[in-house]
Amino acid sequence: MPEGIFIIDWDEYEGGIISLKYPKDLDIPVNFVQLLQISHSFNPGIMNIKEEDFNGLSLGNEELQKVTVLILNKFEDAEDFKDILCLINDVVSKHFGDDLLEEIERLFKTSQSVFKAREAVLNKLANEVNSLKNTEIDIRQSMDWFIRHESDFPKKKILFILLRHGSLALEEIETYSNFSQENLLKYIEEMEKEQLIALKNGKYKSMIHYILE
Repeated sequence: MPEGIFIIDWDEYEGGIISLKYPKDLDIPVNFVQLLQISHSFNPGIMNIKEEDFNGLSLGNEELQKVTVLILNKFEDAEDFKDILCLINDVVSKHFGDDLLEEIERLFKTSQSVFKAREAVLNKLANEVNSLKNTEIDIRQSMDWFIRHESDFPKKKILFILLRHGSLALEEIETYSNFSQENLLKYIEEMEKEQLIALKNGKYKSMIHYILE
């Protein structure tokens, strides 16, 4: 989320000076103020300056001789904040004094709320994905256990192997099943006739999901 907003004005004697910042206790490296002011003298558009201790997205307003800067945390992608910066710059062009400060405060709090909500959604999604991955791991481990211990129903074991590992060549099925080649060929032939499996491009695949459909 954005950490703060500040505006740089041009002073004929001092050069770039901070005319407004929010929050009031926002820490701004002094060297970046002059750097941004000079940089926008040559490039009035949007710039992103990212250093070890600074990640700022700035927009130069050539007409007003101002630079609007949005400070981001070091992990944030500046591309995500360009629209907000343009909106802030529009406010800077239309408001002054206390009115400008109020608008900046409002926009900053709005942006915080928006990105907090987005962060919450992303965190929830990440947790759900992680939960699904854990469920998948549990299912795979259960299938592996069944494959290792199943001996009474060889066809079922072969189906589980194909469901677990996907399409496999005959040699691969033999490795996973520990069946003799003679017995495996017999089971495979029976399962093909029963349309439980099918051979395609040299590999066998389960037809169970097709049957269910």
